[in-house]
Amino acid sequence: MKNSTKEGKKAREAFAFSRLFRSALIGIGIMIAVALFTMLCSSAIAYSMADPAAFTFPFGIASLYISIFAGGIAVSKTGGDSRLLSGLIYTAAAFLLFSAIKLPMMGNESVGGAGIYMLICLAFSALGIVFPIILPKRRKSNHKKRAEKFRRKK
Repeated sequence: MKNSTKEGKKAREAFAFSRLFRSALIGIGIMIAVALFTMLCSSAIAYSMADPAAFTFPFGIASLYISIFAGGIAVSKTGGDSRLLSGLIYTAAAFLLFSAIKLPMMGNESVGGAGIYMLICLAFSALGIVFPIILPKRRKSNHKKRAEKFRRKK
């Protein structure tokens, strides 16, 4: 017999693989968009300074961490009931993506340094996933309740 209640439908949708991977892909897309935007802004700021070469590395690392954090928030918001599992998929995909991009650029001489940056990226990803969970949700009050709350007392 089919379970047609709302709870049964929610339980079936909670672990749907399409929802997990869709939210992970949304997170990857948000991460790439934020990385491109922050790199564009930070490069404009760096080139307006006297010595742009001194600021490219710190701005690049900051852009990387901001984009990882923003992608984690996007995954957590779109993940539904299984946001931690989709966040795990997102973190693994982001780690593989940045490892595939970063490690060939760095070469063999500084693989240890790249590993440290990737571990920090994992921490920022986990923080971005957990951040919307630990923040309290704001209760929306309607107009009448708000008016009564701030009404002058006579």
